Amino acid sequence: MPSGRTNSTYRVRQARTLVIGIAGGAGSGKTTLAKILAEYGARVVDADRLGHRLLWRQGPAYGRVVQKFGRDILGRQGAIERKKLGRLVFSDPAKMKALNRIVHPILKKELWAKIEKLRAAGRSPIIVDAALLVFWGFKSRVDRLVAVTAPDGIRLRRLIAKGIEPHQAADIIRSQEPQKRIAREADLVIENRGTLAQLRRRARKAWRSLLSEELY
Repeated sequence: MPSGRTNSTYRVRQARTLVIGIAGGAGSGKTTLAKILAEYGARVVDADRLGHRLLWRQGPAYGRVVQKFGRDILGRQGAIERKKLGRLVFSDPAKMKALNRIVHPILKKELWAKIEKLRAAGRSPIIVDAALLVFWGFKSRVDRLVAVTAPDGIRLRRLIAKGIEPHQAADIIRSQEPQKRIAREADLVIENRGTLAQLRRRARKAWRSLLSEELY
């Protein structure tokens, strides 16, 4: 388990809280990278996790999503089943846009509120793990943007390994914004086509660079 301490190799003198955005498509490994950086002492804001909470029965997006997509997306206890919702929207761009119109404005507001809360609580770097940072125009709100990329074939295999049906995994990848656009906007690009050990080595190098005094 991460100790929560920053390794002395990476300790820097900071005048303010550094906010680092990590963007990348499903299966790219961006969340794995965020978890690795958390081991170095970074605090992570996970946009996917916040988004899931919006769909809970008491969540602010629940009612509108059920009204829009019907009760067929609900489980026995009345909770939205994300797999059912995913099957609807990932294969239909119009439905995906409709879902995003409901969820994204609330999610962006809550995401930024969480970042501001962490800023007030301490100076250790904040990692914002969010696939849509570029799409949302959030690049201007972070100090550095990291793009995590991987070939579509590798991303597909990773999603299938998580238990996602092959056709749905392909739909997910097709529904997301092109990796090339994310990479163009990024200050640092990490290509994650190899092993976890290789990603850890790249993460270590990236952390040193991101915390370099050149950023200040």
